[in-house]
Amino acid sequence: MTLFTEPDRTQTRTRRKKKFNLGLFVGDLYNNFEQKIYTGVKQYAREQNANVVCFVGSELYSSTRTNARRNDIYDLVSIYSVDGIVGISSTLGNHIPRERLIDFYRRFAPLPVVSVGVDIEGMPSVRSDNESPMHELMRHLIEDHDCRRIAFVTGREHNPDSRDRLAVYREELAAHQIPVREELIIPGRFTEETGREAVGIILDERNLSCDAIVCGNDYLAIGVMAELSRRGIRVPDQMRVTGYDDLAESRFLSPPLSTIRQPTCAMGVVAARLLLETIHGEASSEETVLPAELVRRVSCGCGGTAGGGFSAAPILPRGALSLREIPAWKERLVTPLMDLIRARFQPGHAYPIDPEWVEEFVDELGQLALDKNEGAFLGAISALFEKSLSCNCEVSIWHEACAFLFGNIIQALPAEKDSAVFKKMYPAVAARLADFGLRRHELTMVKNHENSKRLSTIAKSLVTVSDVGGLKRILMEELPQFAVRSCYIARFEKEHGAASRDFCNLVFAYEDFREVDLTEETLRFLSQELIPGGFKTSGSNVYIVMPYHFEEEHAGFIIYEVDGANEIGIDIFEIMTVQIGNTLKVIDLYGKLGVGHGPEKNEPEIKYRKSKLSREKSQAYFQKLTRFMEDKKKYTDPDMTPDYLAEKLNISRHNLSYIINEYAGLNFYDFINTYRVKEMIERLKHADQKQEKVIDMAMDCGFKSKSTFNKIFKKHTNMTPTEFIDMLDKRNGAMNTADELNNDSPLFRLLNN
Repeated sequence: MTLFTEPDRTQTRTRRKKKFNLGLFVGDLYNNFEQKIYTGVKQYAREQNANVVCFVGSELYSSTRTNARRNDIYDLVSIYSVDGIVGISSTLGNHIPRERLIDFYRRFAPLPVVSVGVDIEGMPSVRSDNESPMHELMRHLIEDHDCRRIAFVTGREHNPDSRDRLAVYREELAAHQIPVREELIIPGRFTEETGREAVGIILDERNLSCDAIVCGNDYLAIGVMAELSRRGIRVPDQMRVTGYDDLAESRFLSPPLSTIRQPTCAMGVVAARLLLETIHGEASSEETVLPAELVRRVSCGCGGTAGGGFSAAPILPRGALSLREIPAWKERLVTPLMDLIRARFQPGHAYPIDPEWVEEFVDELGQLALDKNEGAFLGAISALFEKSLSCNCEVSIWHEACAFLFGNIIQALPAEKDSAVFKKMYPAVAARLADFGLRRHELTMVKNHENSKRLSTIAKSLVTVSDVGGLKRILMEELPQFAVRSCYIARFEKEHGAASRDFCNLVFAYEDFREVDLTEETLRFLSQELIPGGFKTSGSNVYIVMPYHFEEEHAGFIIYEVDGANEIGIDIFEIMTVQIGNTLKVIDLYGKLGVGHGPEKNEPEIKYRKSKLSREKSQAYFQKLTRFMEDKKKYTDPDMTPDYLAEKLNISRHNLSYIINEYAGLNFYDFINTYRVKEMIERLKHADQKQEKVIDMAMDCGFKSKSTFNKIFKKHTNMTPTEFIDMLDKRNGAMNTADELNNDSPLFRLLNN
């Protein structure tokens, strides 16, 4: 039976050029599960040169007023903006039965829909296996840890994952002839708060005793462990606790949380692949089920490592490897390992780890077998881990790879004395990886703190804004710091004093870090187009669409185009949108009261009046700024800030931003980066510098990372660094620096001043 109307491909494609836009419905920005699915969708779309348009709403039919009104954003979804939809159904449908979820998706016909987390007849869907690992977990607690009084904290009533996991709990108790005690089943909502509440219900309200608490997800388990710790109950000595999902923070809890790892990123990858196949008329409407696995850590009473291990036994028999044939180790180990990793983490997708890194690791293992130099081995693999993790390879993948490689080598070497060094070194390697994982976690926390400070800076700046011109200047300066390439703010038209969502007006727009001049054609447009003229038709781009409200009124929406390879969490844009929406409300209020400037009419005059600088003085400051940059070369400091530069010029940060924008046509960070690229070009032109590593030179010029340098360098030169060096080699280093630049780039203008 086909539940949904077959999409009319002609209708969906006639509105735009042939560039597929994949819609993604997200219900909870702060949910790690959804963020990983978002990451998987982005990854596959980037490989297929497709756009991702992420609509951020909330759980459908939520009883929370704030959440319910956010779902207005889905009314904007149509054939004008996307070619199909990936819906994270397990979150969207948290409050409702499956039938109402089906009715919701029917609204978007003829667009094809792929469901994630909930299987819907007649629709392609992908979910993880809830049953098998849950059976294993229950058997582990009962048979290995002798647990008999096991409590279960569930998710929401209508959530299919919650129902499946609870069903397995009941089945395993019955299979082990343990009575099911209904009072030990505690309803929750997949949140830390309800995890804390569950402990109070068990111990205080119902006055029960138990030896283990099984939680429907990791958020519940984190709340349970926090409340047990507050009460002085030790985990796992006095109470064993398990979760489900394997969130990033689960391995860093004290003690680390035993849980079930879902292939969430892989689910996003598969969902995006199924959607594109459906758009092309190739996908079936059958359900795809991906394997999940039990990860035994300390909270259940085990002493497992942070990464867990492959559930599969070693594949090589005793004697399959020999110290006399170490070069053959690669052939016998690398290919099966890579296939296992791809099947486990990203089925039907590219390898999530570079095979060359695995080959390099196997080479080091072979060297260890020959010379037994443990210090040199640890030094070499630490450098390899550092290199791969800087390219966003997951620590958990390395844990899996190491468990597989060491397990097979120990199993396959014929003599005990040959495998002894590997038995000794595996715990050291696992510990080294755990250190890297902890450091990455700490770096993430530092990044989050930095982002919080930036958001605070934006909030403080927006408090003083009373016109659109002030809002523009702040957004142009601050949004690029969050990897926002483009931003569009749209306001619904008003009819009889209320917002009408059919058409909207573009309040502000910038594309590729440059402000867009608003014309008659772009000022007013059909709301379901989202962006006048549609999304970009070159490259793979990621857009986040969020609603903003004036109290109960859905006033408009904001679209952020973000760097798809950037790790900034999409939850950042939740806070940013609220701040911008509040500022637009203030601007609207000022306009009604007849105070302030209201919507700008004479932008240049407003700029000068707000900057309090005469034209002559502002020009003098800009000349002073350019001399300072060329003489002092402070742009080579990667931590250069507007506050520091303003202090050196003895002007306010606001005036600094103004003169950069007015005379260079740039925001602060683009202005600084033009000097960094110019410096890099000069270094590359000199033969004595070309012996240096390019990345070291880039760091010396002030770039913080390889990815940032490559992106900015290509933006200004239309070439990658490698292509630029090849061009220099052909010309023997002789060229006019501006010859090969993008004529529209800030650097070209800077070099030709």
